[in-house]
This record gives sequence, structure tokens and C-alpha cells, in this order.
Amino acid sequence: MNKRVLIIGGGVSGLTTGWKLAEKGFEVTLLEKEDTVGGLARSAKAYGCAFDYGPHQLYTDFDDVAEEWKELLGEDLLTCSKNARVRFWGKILNYPLSTGDILLNIPLTLSARCFADYAWTHLCNKFRPVRNASFEDWVIDHFGNTLYRIHFGPYTEKVWGIPPSRLTADAAEKRIAVQSLWQVLVRTLFKTRARYSIKTKIHHSPYQGSFRYPRKGPQQLVERLAERLEAAGGVVRTGVRVDAVEVERRRVCYRDESGETAQDYDELVNTIPINAFPRLCTPRLPEKLLEAAGNLRFRALCLLHLVVGRPQVTGAHWIYFPEPHLSFQRTAEYSNFSRENALEGKASFSLEIPCFVGDERWRASDSELFTEAMVGLKETGLLEEKDVEDYFVVRTEHAYPLFEIESQQRTLDLLAFFRERHPEIHFTGRQARFSYINIDHCMHFANEVAQEIERSR
Repeated sequence: MNKRVLIIGGGVSGLTTGWKLAEKGFEVTLLEKEDTVGGLARSAKAYGCAFDYGPHQLYTDFDDVAEEWKELLGEDLLTCSKNARVRFWGKILNYPLSTGDILLNIPLTLSARCFADYAWTHLCNKFRPVRNASFEDWVIDHFGNTLYRIHFGPYTEKVWGIPPSRLTADAAEKRIAVQSLWQVLVRTLFKTRARYSIKTKIHHSPYQGSFRYPRKGPQQLVERLAERLEAAGGVVRTGVRVDAVEVERRRVCYRDESGETAQDYDELVNTIPINAFPRLCTPRLPEKLLEAAGNLRFRALCLLHLVVGRPQVTGAHWIYFPEPHLSFQRTAEYSNFSRENALEGKASFSLEIPCFVGDERWRASDSELFTEAMVGLKETGLLEEKDVEDYFVVRTEHAYPLFEIESQQRTLDLLAFFRERHPEIHFTGRQARFSYINIDHCMHFANEVAQEIERSR
């Protein structure tokens, strides 16, 4: 008898795991809460335009994932020459910043202080232990206090909603595209966008001059994954609410439009948020673990999607906006990724507005978010209200794991408990492992989970 594998969550991680196991003959059932699969890799579509849930560039160092993208998308796997920018001191400049950008766009005395700070910090680090307790420590050690104060600090607090001193240093090392002011200088002198080596297993993709993208947006990728899963005999159920995971009986209780159902499993793959899954488990987990799970937080996003009545707003794929007074942290122009993301003569333009679930921005109406954002867009010179033909807002609760200093140990404790007590329960994906990883990592680690389950056959 083939092993029964139940997967909770129909994002890239769940779909990839299910596809691989179904092809190996496992009896796979995937449960997804929403009406469509894809999770954060879905596309939001309206008014003839398509928008990502935050820009999904495809880049990987994993050979297995690169081959899977080619297999799944074929000629629909586009290559884009990356155009990323950042607003720095009132001007929109290339990202990452070059030394020239820093020198020419801030007062000379301030730019001199930036480099003097960095040189002094670099010298001091040769005679003392490097301070890497927090995001703030890491950035100051790698870029100096002045550049931290005028750029990295304000932007980080805007994006994450808490002071950088409360974030882990690991978050900086993995997500900042260049690793020091020295790398910025080297890039300027040699006029290169070469990869920057980052000595961690999981990191933000090194700055690349190009990336891949599905012709019809990321929804095309997840639909191909779902098709492969079902073609191999797997079952995908959408519109499902999981009520309980009976870990001793190896049973999941859920409900859909047909009513309540209980389904047994031999192996369970969880991809839903790590702070939500423990609350579903019966018998009740130890209070210490439930407390640890409850203290793991996610940053939410309100995604304001605009249909613009002209073919292009900017030439960029995305632009970062560090200024605290602007409601949005980044814009993305998806019609620059693929023209099939918008009708002819239109642009699909999106703004990411960071928030926490339940705060003022999260509770704001669509029209309030639009009005506030348009003030900022007009200030930056990108758009005016008359340019926008339609708009809508998508809210996502679990956009980014919030890497507070205590979060790593809490995550390790939770994963260790299940690994030791319930090795048949596997965690994979950004939300389930509380790890800020990209699509390629999600697929690679899903492949590893599938291989682990296959070995236990």
C-alpha cells in the first residue's frame, strides 16, 4: 500500500512537494484555504491587468530548480534585464547605490562623514570582536554609523515596523544586496554588477544583471505545478479550512463546501505559518511551545494595485522608497516584467504598504490607502491621480517573517519538538520554517522534503 501524504497549504512549497511525491507513487492530497492555489506566488488579476504579491524575480543557484523552471515553463520563461532603483535624498537612482550616487547626491560634508565613519569602523573591527547582535550592529559595522542613520536605519524601521536594534543581524546579512561600503566602492571603480559573495546557506539572491520571469506572471508557474501534481494522481482541494491536526491518530479534520471531513495520513507536510500550526494540534502542545509560537510575528502588507492609463510609468522593475513619511516601501511595475501583465496601452503598477494586522493602515479602507499613496506618488513625480484608471487593494497577513532577536531560538525549539516527537510531520516553505526565502529556495527545500519522505518509504 502506498503511503498517504497530506499537505497543508497550496503555495509553491506544498505544490512542489506534492508533485514530486505523486510522481513517485505516493497517495497525495493537498489542502488549500483559498479558492486558488499559489499562496504568496499567486497573481492578483483585475481590469485586464495582473500583479504579483510583491515582485517575484526568478533566480537560482540550484541546478534542480533551474531545470524544473525550464521543464514547467518552456518558452514562457522570460529573461529580464534587471532595473532596480532606490529613492535616495529625493532622487531616484540605480540600486544598489554606487559610490558616485552617494558622493553626488548628498552634501559633501555628509558624504565625507559616511566614508570616514566606515573607515574608522573598519579599522576598529580589526582590534575588537565584530558586533553582530542586531541588524543595527551589522549595518553600522559594514557601512558606518552615518549611512546607517541617513538610509539603512529609517528604511529598515519602515519596512519591519520595529527598531533595527530589535532585529537579528542575520536579517541584514541575508537581505542587503551588497555586504559593505567597500563593495559599493569596488562596484563603482570597476563598473560591474558582478555577484557579491555572501557566506550563508540561505540569502537574498546576489545582485544579478538579469532574472527569469513567467510570461503570464507567477500564477502561471503555480498552475503548472498544480497540473503536474494532479496529472501524477495527486488531489488538490481548495476552499478548505483545517480545524484540527490529531497528531497521535495521524488525522487531519477539515471542512469545505461539502461539510466536515477527517482524513488520515502517514506523512504530513505543513507549509502554513509556524505560529498557526501548533494551535491546530491535538492533544494540546506544551504551553512553552504554544507561547513560543504565539510570539513569532509576521509583517503584513497592503498591496495597492493601480491600472495606469499609459504603457509605462518608469523603466524600472521596482523602486525602493526609504522615506518614513511615504506610506509605501516599494513600487513594482509588472508590465515591465512582461507585457502580458497589462492590456495594450496600460501599465500594471503596484505599491507595497507595510503594516501589522489590526493596525491603522491594515484597517484603512481602500480609498484611504489610495488617497494617502497618491500624495506620495505625486511628491516623487511618478504619478498623479488623473493617470490612474482603476485600483484595488489586496491584503496579506503573513508577507514576511519578522526576525526579532528572540525568534530564531523560538523557531528552533518548535521545529525540534516536532522532529523528535513527530518525525512524520515535515515543515517546509517561508511561513512554516519562519525563513525569508525566495521561490527557488522553496522549491529546492520542497524537493529535499520529498526525498526525505521517499527514503522513509
